[in-house]
Amino acid sequence: MVRRMRRGESSRRRLLLLGALALVGAVGLFAEASDAGQTGPSSPAKVRLAVLPFSGSADGLPEGFGFVASRAIGYALQQVRGVSLLDSGRIVESAERLGLPATERLSDEDLLRLGRELKVRGLITGSYVADGEAVKIRARLVDLAGQGQVILGEESAAPAKEYLAGPRRIVKDILERFQVRQSELDGRRLAAALGDEPSSLEAYTLYGRASWNQELGNKEAHERAIALLTKALDAEQNFALVRVTLGVSLYAIGNRWKASGEFRKAIQINPRLAEAHRLLGDMLVSSPRRPYDQAI
Repeated sequence: MVRRMRRGESSRRRLLLLGALALVGAVGLFAEASDAGQTGPSSPAKVRLAVLPFSGSADGLPEGFGFVASRAIGYALQQVRGVSLLDSGRIVESAERLGLPATERLSDEDLLRLGRELKVRGLITGSYVADGEAVKIRARLVDLAGQGQVILGEESAAPAKEYLAGPRRIVKDILERFQVRQSELDGRRLAAALGDEPSSLEAYTLYGRASWNQELGNKEAHERAIALLTKALDAEQNFALVRVTLGVSLYAIGNRWKASGEFRKAIQINPRLAEAHRLLGDMLVSSPRRPYDQAI
């Protein structure tokens, strides 16, 4: 009888998990329909945005510093449920169709062309320049409403070690410009995403470059991301987002065991990092032995 009870309890747990997965799938389908414009009466359409790397002078700054601002802004926007953010793979594909370099400075006209090709409401990029120990940063917001226009943001300056100061201000301007609704939960997630800077600017720069490569989605891009993220961890071991991002690319190339280890290390560093828990749970559900209890 005890054995039958245990089997029954295990069956109930499996049914519970399957029910939860079905609900998640239904929510995902509804979200896709919303992105396509098929929204329900109580679900406002998401604002489609895309973020490009910033361009500027790298004197005294790590190589690829332009990915710092774009990654910080993109990661913050991903925390807002009213935003649908395009990944770098779709940006690069559209840019290539137009014969444009997605990671270099574009003219206002080319930005408008790219935004229309992407069918987004807004495109975000900008510029930066090193000025002694400070970095000056300025956003270019491309608003595709109507005829379209490029708005040059105010220049802000901050010490290089406070490299998220500029993105914090730019994200606020983006949400106001494109009238993105925010819930209380969105606000808390935004605050966490743009909280204190990790101590190593070099590590964050490598993380930004790796994230751009990872979103391209092919094996070679994931391998480049892994190499960059490994260097980032050499610069800062306790960088939870780097651990999570590394786990994603390791999983993508088939190294499940190492991916699991990175997700678990990220949770040890930051137990409140929801995406690390979610990714680990997803991986467990899809593993050959399917340890449902652990996944739950």
